[in-house]
Amino acid sequence: MTDSEKLDLLLEKVDSIESNLAALKADHEHTKVEVKAIRITLENETNRNIQLIAEGHMNLDRKLDEALKSLHQSMMYYLKVNHLDAELQHVKDHLGIA
Repeated sequence: MTDSEKLDLLLEKVDSIESNLAALKADHEHTKVEVKAIRITLENETNRNIQLIAEGHMNLDRKLDEALKSLHQSMMYYLKVNHLDAELQHVKDHLGIA
């Protein structure tokens, strides 16, 4: 192989490397655009939606606590009425009232 042939082969390889580098640069620019779009979506939509869901969850938790408090009080009244009803039935039975 002559020096000229070697130089031609080397030049072909350099050209190939340059074309591959240009393709990588184009891919890199495309990736940068996609990452920017993903970042914008994440900041504007996803983070906001997560915050809204978290606030809703906190409201549900608060409402559940309130419901349990009223349920607890209602349950106590229910138990007391149940007990008084049983006592009244016992008194009626004792007095012979149907």
